[in-house]
Amino acid sequence: RLLVEKGYRGVNIDFENVPARDRAYLTAFFRELAAALRPRNLLVTASIPAKTYDDRSSAHSGAYDYQAIAPYLDQVMIMTYDEHYAGGAPGPVASLPWVEKVVKYALQSFPAQKIVLGLAAYGYDWGLGSGKALHFNGIQNLIRKHNLVPKWHAEYKVPYFTYKSWGVTHQVWYENSYSASYKVDLVKKYGLKG
Repeated sequence: RLLVEKGYRGVNIDFENVPARDRAYLTAFFRELAAALRPRNLLVTASIPAKTYDDRSSAHSGAYDYQAIAPYLDQVMIMTYDEHYAGGAPGPVASLPWVEKVVKYALQSFPAQKIVLGLAAYGYDWGLGSGKALHFNGIQNLIRKHNLVPKWHAEYKVPYFTYKSWGVTHQVWYENSYSASYKVDLVKKYGLKG
């Protein structure tokens, strides 16, 4: 009712950390949502976790059965970020090889024109075994504060740097316009929606 009253084109569902045991329920939700919205010419879209294979036990992505939900979604925004995250080991937020694997896996279930690639605009600062999310300006402030020259990882196609603070070595991996441009090239290479 709200979508029609407000003149919206559809809805985007962004459910995260759905328990893997609820896989069938999530699929049923998308099926029922499409049955309710499509007759009214409303789009059903979803932000979905990045996957390189179907790990049915994953707390992060196990509930998302790409094959089963594909018929009910008009568009998917793949969250191609957090390859490495605050609670894990240091590394790229979204290395180019990983993002390409995610795209290739998604293309097994979704047509290219339904896929929109999500881009990160942040990074993580790891020190003492855990990371802290930083937006781009926060990263630039660290670079200036510690008078650093970031490095470029030739394989991952992302910037990174290390610094010391209070005797602790920190690793920072992040995204910038250069790393984003490589992901945009994947959009073109695979003919994705955007």
